[in-house]
Amino acid sequence: PSLHDEYALLLLEAIPMEATADYKANDLTLRDGDGENLLMYKLLRRKLQQFLDVSLEYHPEKILAFLPAPFLHEFALLLSRLGRHEEVLRIYVHHLADVRLAEAYCERVW
Repeated sequence: PSLHDEYALLLLEAIPMEATADYKANDLTLRDGDGENLLMYKLLRRKLQQFLDVSLEYHPEKILAFLPAPFLHEFALLLSRLGRHEEVLRIYVHHLADVRLAEAYCERVW
């Protein structure tokens, strides 16, 4: 496996899933009242999303196999890398109910 695959999987593994977070909102803004688990959750998830968006060296199909179901934003990033743009839009519009995100994606891709 590539180092980029390993890095993405290590980030995934380190995210504390017991943190109570609104997965759909993808609100990764750090706040004073965030407990340690939530703080780590937000930092690691933000780092993972940034990495999946920027790196071209990982294998999306490998990462998909380990991705937790609630991580729809990361799922969309991986599907985008695979060229499955309609599925990305379906996630943004139907699952996340975020038309703004879908429009921004269309502007970026087409």
